[in-house]
Amino acid sequence: MGAVVATAALTVALGVPGEWVPRFSPAAEFSAHATTFGVAFGLWGLVGQARLGVIVAVGLAAAVGTEGLQEALVPLRSGSVSDALANGLGVVLGAALAAALRRHEVAAP
Repeated sequence: MGAVVATAALTVALGVPGEWVPRFSPAAEFSAHATTFGVAFGLWGLVGQARLGVIVAVGLAAAVGTEGLQEALVPLRSGSVSDALANGLGVVLGAALAAALRRHEVAAP
């Protein structure tokens, strides 16, 4: 359920028109992108028997694709290479954390 909620929140946040988006420092914005994607795709990595390779592939496609969609469809928003990199970093870190937690669960008695 958490993965669905995180994905829904991510989807809503990515569709907010530009005039409603608060302005942050570049470092804070990079961190926000990485954290948001990390939480969403990390949670998907904890769902059942989810294949982490598939989650990373879908996550990286979403990391880049969402920036293109923002550029094309969302008023006063633009796609950004740095945002796509932050999104992708979040995906990879979230999936890595999920993998570590899954290994810990298997190893626990």
